[in-house]
Amino acid sequence: MKKLSLLIGMAFALIVISFCSGCVPISVKKEAEANRIRYEDAFRRKVEAELGRDYILTDVQGRIMDFGGSSMFGSRYMADYALEGKVQHNGEVFDIEYYWLTDTMSTNALYKEIAEDYAANLGLNKDKILFIDLNDSEYRSFIIDSNIRTASELFEICSGFGWRVVIVTEEDISDKNFDDFEPRCHENEITFGITINIYSSDNITNLDDLKARYKDIRWADPDIVGHKPYVSYVPDAESDIFDRYNLKSAVYIGYPAEHRQVEIIKLTA
Repeated sequence: MKKLSLLIGMAFALIVISFCSGCVPISVKKEAEANRIRYEDAFRRKVEAELGRDYILTDVQGRIMDFGGSSMFGSRYMADYALEGKVQHNGEVFDIEYYWLTDTMSTNALYKEIAEDYAANLGLNKDKILFIDLNDSEYRSFIIDSNIRTASELFEICSGFGWRVVIVTEEDISDKNFDDFEPRCHENEITFGITINIYSSDNITNLDDLKARYKDIRWADPDIVGHKPYVSYVPDAESDIFDRYNLKSAVYIGYPAEHRQVEIIKLTA
């Protein structure tokens, strides 16, 4: 009976320790809140100075680091030297962090600006772009230093990742063959891969659907007669991207990670 009671007591203790190991100590929470109160105004000034007044900072809090791997209550947590929050711009919400020791920020709010820089390198008119997006090969937009504003800077500083660029434009690109394409950061794009998709029409339909589904567009082998890019997870009769979005042109440019020769495919309706 004593042995059974001991086992029950040990099991209960393990449950309590496991539960508490996920609890942030009050002292750490208080320190993080004190950091927020002390540095939030500086954070807001930094956002306005670097990003502009049309970027609205919200949900600011002191960042708490969780180092994990410890069963000692509270030993895995620490109030970090940073504030984190959200920034709203043109109806979209992005992540942002402020490091007061260096007066610097990191955010994922600037990918559009970087992608537009890449589009300009392709010879596209930025004013004709209806939608543009830039992600890594896993469709992530992790936070980066807010000083990074060009594609070359991104690929050089954030090396070791594959990248995806999608551009929807109302510009007529029928006279562009893209045969002179050169990567912005040669070593990174060739080694780890980059995929660029351009969809063009002067009268695009279902633009919201295209924005939502561009990750589901599959580019079939153009050497097979009748194969065209199609949208997955929709009925076959609705999957042709030229019919679904009234496209005039669609372009694929890529350095697949498994080889080092650029592949360019251009299709027209």
